[in-house]
Amino acid sequence: SNIVVQLILDGDDAGRKALKNLENRPKEKKISLRSNIDYFQLPNTIEDLLSDRVKRILKKTMPSQVSLNEDINGRITHFSFEERHKKRVAEKAVDLSERREDWDGFKGLLTKILESW
Repeated sequence: SNIVVQLILDGDDAGRKALKNLENRPKEKKISLRSNIDYFQLPNTIEDLLSDRVKRILKKTMPSQVSLNEDINGRITHFSFEERHKKRVAEKAVDLSERREDWDGFKGLLTKILESW
């Protein structure tokens, strides 16, 4: 039986740096990594896949752990949380994602992963 490892990388500076390092390393061993097959790079961060509804509830229920800014039109311009609270915020986000549309942001990623098999 084969074991398949597929990476999901944020599209932020840290994710781009990690990808660059990964792409340079396999050349030494004559291994090539294929985009959307061996790894999946997000447009920005995994947090951006959360629905706005869930982000707003997280901010309301976890105000000291979550940072959220909106523009004058009510669009979220920034959403983040402290690294040390990541697990707790992620668990709460999953619990809050009770509507189908709460998972829409993840649909594209999951579709790409399934297509790669």
